[in-house]
Amino acid sequence: MSGIRVRVGAIVLSEEGILLVQHQKGEATYWLLPGGGLEAGETMFACVAREVQEETGLCVTPERVVFISESLAPAGGRHILNVFIKARLEGGHLAPAQGDVISAVAWMPLEKLAALTLHPPVAGSLLQAVQENFSQPVCWVSTPWV
Repeated sequence: MSGIRVRVGAIVLSEEGILLVQHQKGEATYWLLPGGGLEAGETMFACVAREVQEETGLCVTPERVVFISESLAPAGGRHILNVFIKARLEGGHLAPAQGDVISAVAWMPLEKLAALTLHPPVAGSLLQAVQENFSQPVCWVSTPWV
């Protein structure tokens, strides 16, 4: 195992739904919250703002950590700590990153979230956080490797 990767993901809402990015890797297609790997010397809030802009073309202001999850590959090759941060949309124009694994960016209606292939599988936790208006304390969400 080469260490633990810390990945931050942004929870960005609008009247249209929740902001998601679609990844295409080989035959696999799945959705994620926009975000990416934390770089040395970078805060989680700076990382999530940078990653959202790079992946979606949108500018956000991070507001608070909502929940954390951990994913371990069954064979032990990868270990990812996911930190999910609520962020407020400030502006920009929705456009997927070029030359990446990202095949689409979209505002997904919340009622469709549970039916999507979402990595990590945190749809239930996202919907609960939205329903509670993000008033709960930071919590740990158990997620399997997918």
